Amino acid sequence: MCDFIRGLIVKLHVTPEQEVEFKKNYGCTRKTYNELLSKYKAEHGEDSTEIPTQKELNQFLKEAKKELPYLKETESTSLQQARDDLHKSFNIIVQEFSGFFKPEMNCTFKGIC
Repeated sequence: MCDFIRGLIVKLHVTPEQEVEFKKNYGCTRKTYNELLSKYKAEHGEDSTEIPTQKELNQFLKEAKKELPYLKETESTSLQQARDDLHKSFNIIVQEFSGFFKPEMNCTFKGIC
């Protein structure tokens, strides 16, 4: 059986101050992701097949916060989520190119159960 994921669309009416905070948080999250990726590439090289560990990415995040003090002004959980997303993307890339196929659903047609 397939599980249906239902969503809810919500429209937020934010104040101008909240809009600035949202944009700042989103921008810092993107900067964190890109900064961690560039630090990984600088340390391991462009063609490295080694997956960074969570500990290594955590160290990169601490270094990025020291280099870029405005990252401390934003919420830390979104920066940590960017770190986790980067780690997850490395794992997905390794799984796709390792030759092992892991189907996500037990359906004959993709998207139709």
